[in-house]
Amino acid sequence: MEYQNVSRLSRRSFLFAGFVAAVGRATTYAQQQAPIPETLTQWLGASAKMRKLALQRYLERIQRMEPSIHGWVQVSPQKNTNRGRLSGIPYGVKDIIETKGLATEYGSPIYKGRIGTTDAAIIREMRKHGAILLGKTQTTAFAYQTPAPTRNPRDLDHTPGGSSSGSAAAVAAGMVPFAIGEQTRGSVLRPASFCGVTGFKPTYGLFSMEGVLPLSKSLDTLGFFTHTPADMLALWDSLGHSMGRSEDVDFGAPEPIPDVEPTMAAVYKNALSRLRNSGASIRPINIAGMLAKLAEANLTVMLYEGARFHKQRYDQYGNQLADLADLVRHGLQISVDRYDETLQYIDTVLFCDKA
Repeated sequence: MEYQNVSRLSRRSFLFAGFVAAVGRATTYAQQQAPIPETLTQWLGASAKMRKLALQRYLERIQRMEPSIHGWVQVSPQKNTNRGRLSGIPYGVKDIIETKGLATEYGSPIYKGRIGTTDAAIIREMRKHGAILLGKTQTTAFAYQTPAPTRNPRDLDHTPGGSSSGSAAAVAAGMVPFAIGEQTRGSVLRPASFCGVTGFKPTYGLFSMEGVLPLSKSLDTLGFFTHTPADMLALWDSLGHSMGRSEDVDFGAPEPIPDVEPTMAAVYKNALSRLRNSGASIRPINIAGMLAKLAEANLTVMLYEGARFHKQRYDQYGNQLADLADLVRHGLQISVDRYDETLQYIDTVLFCDKA
């Protein structure tokens, strides 16, 4: 299908022409009444014909639910003739990731109407496995703090979390069986938690960040959203990565618990209890102090690197960058000596057991 310029459309326009119609003509009334796959595991077990039917149903679901969720910048299913484990399975991708011919607006009104000129490495990887790029999901501006319009499908009055807001919400709302996000300080795991889905941040550097708008080159990492942990394992396997061997492990549980709200502490303790009752081995570890220091170190690195990457943008747009303008002003005050010392501390913590 032809790519269409979203600068002539609203942010939530749906470009279904031809694609849905072709699928619709191929289905019978009986097929339309069949149950469709919801989780990625179910999609992987579905026939090619069922995947086509399910895709149509998902597009209809998005059209019905999107006005209240606001999870998408653009929906425009991209044809993919490659065959692989993910053939015909739709996914969404965070709008800081370049997509040729589709909106790539970085979550900022400054770049509204901007069209991607190339496909990021992760998009090419997904195409190789046959997945159908359904469109671009909402993100906080520049994957920082200025919120996206997305609402939490579990409760529309609550935030979905950020910065990968739309990707998490789209999975939670059943709009796609999986989606791609990106994390610098929690931008995959936080919205996954808020939206009640499974989030996974792979090892830093495992996936190429080519074509992904940086915030902090030392921290930025692509991640994924699915409905369940079993779905995440299935996605990992479908991408050709080893799931490792089965082994007995102890779960480390911070003790004392870091400073959190009472409701979170209660939920956390309940989760530990359920794990123990299911046979998991829980070992308390006193790392609260180290976690606090690592969180501070993470912030220092992000501010330093983010300020220098976005300085030219700040010089051009100033306070139009909203929260990102504050990041640049703050980050430019961090000295290179403090930055280097912080990186050294992080390396010491990460590799202390390998000395």
